[in-house]
Amino acid sequence: MHITKEYVKTNLALFITEPEKFWENATHIDDYAFYNLDSVDNPVSNIEKYYFKSIVIPNTIEYIGAHAFEDCDYLEEVILPDNLKSIEEATFKYCPSLTRIQLPEGVTCIKKEAFYECRLEHIDIPNSVQIIEEKAFACNNFTNLPLPPSIKKIDLSNINTSNVTDMSSLFAASGYTSLDLS
Repeated sequence: MHITKEYVKTNLALFITEPEKFWENATHIDDYAFYNLDSVDNPVSNIEKYYFKSIVIPNTIEYIGAHAFEDCDYLEEVILPDNLKSIEEATFKYCPSLTRIQLPEGVTCIKKEAFYECRLEHIDIPNSVQIIEEKAFACNNFTNLPLPPSIKKIDLSNINTSNVTDMSSLFAASGYTSLDLS
């Protein structure tokens, strides 16, 4: 089953009261499924923002679509499923409260703007990640971003490095000696 935007809207009560049933038989979260769900401009946000701070996505989910959680103002923490292979384009873009996320081992690609304008302070990038696309982590609050040696392609040209106190730690794990961030 695919979790669609329509499914989310019509099953919000189930999401809040019985999350196991909400996720039952689900294998995919479609593009834009939770987009703007808890935004201050959304009329249902007064209720959902209290239940939408932390989401545990079950291991039955194999794919999370582009922009799936974009613009979720109150989302603070996400626990991703173990079998996820990529973080799609703008999946968590404009989630200004998102400070914690753990990427599962097995993710190989973090796509364009995946965590753009979040407030992540730390993230462990698993050794399975090979590609980090442009602006994947732009405008976050990292003080350290260790890169695993598995990285084969990376574009961090728009990452906010103003908070990074030790630039060498950005590259040490990957064997990088320099990276043009201009």
